[in-house]
Amino acid sequence: MLGENKSLAEVVRELSEQLRNGAARVVLLTEQPHAAVCWANRHSHVCAAAVSQRAELDSAKRSLDINWLVLNPEALSVYLLRTIIQRFSAG
Repeated sequence: MLGENKSLAEVVRELSEQLRNGAARVVLLTEQPHAAVCWANRHSHVCAAAVSQRAELDSAKRSLDINWLVLNPEALSVYLLRTIIQRFSAG
C-alpha cells in the first residue's frame, strides 16, 4: 500500500535505494504486485518476487535467492501475510 501519495514507481525506486545502501531484504505490500516486481527487477541489485503462498516463497528463495518480497494484502489473510513475512525475514 502506498503512503504519502507516492506512485508505485517512486516507492519501488526508494526501496531499491534501501537495498543498494545495505538493507538485506525488502517487503512491499501493494495491490499491484506484478507491476512492482517488474519495476523492482529493473535494478541490477534486486531480485524480487510476488508470492501468495508459503510454498511459492520457499521456491522463490531456493531458486532465485530473492531479496525483495512483494505481497498483495488484499489477497492474503493477516495470518498468511505474517507467516510469509516471517519466513522471508528468517533468511
